[in-house]
Amino acid sequence: MFEREILPQNVCVGLGASGVIYDIYSTFLNPNDEVIVFEPFFEVHLKEARLLGAKIVTTDFIEPKEFGTHPWTINFEELESLFNERTRMIVLNSPHNPTGKIFTREELERIAKILEKFPKVLVLSDDVYETLVFDQREYVRFATLPGMFERTISTYSLGKMFSATGWRVGFCIGPDNLIKLVRAAHAIISYCVHRPS
Repeated sequence: MFEREILPQNVCVGLGASGVIYDIYSTFLNPNDEVIVFEPFFEVHLKEARLLGAKIVTTDFIEPKEFGTHPWTINFEELESLFNERTRMIVLNSPHNPTGKIFTREELERIAKILEKFPKVLVLSDDVYETLVFDQREYVRFATLPGMFERTISTYSLGKMFSATGWRVGFCIGPDNLIKLVRAAHAIISYCVHRPS
């Protein structure tokens, strides 16, 4: 999955992917921190960041001129210009909700290159739709790129994986030094998932 062994200390289970994202935000965001998100985006990111006093900063995808002509693309100059001393995190959502865009390997590598200049910025890789990849498209997990596992927390949803969204069971995978902090926050926020799950 990540081209490495994933051990129990690399995983935290929570109340759906949105609950896990809140655990992550609560762990790493402080008031006035900034989170970079690609627009349009799933509204949970805005609401959860605001609840913690953090700010969502957006960069717009470049929309296809005509349906089916080319995928949504990224303005990399604009993206890089958003990073500053307050930037704490960037959210990568692929396949993307709501556009369906799948980030290409080249796009992810360019994002990783930008991140090399900002070593304190974490990556929240929202991978809940990873099973919805069609037409033999290549799906690349950001955390598999060189040097990126150590600064990336990837989120998943069992409800999405098994078409049972009412289960409300999500989990995240990342380096143990980050996951142990997420677990500590999760224990305060909601403690555990309900036993039937």
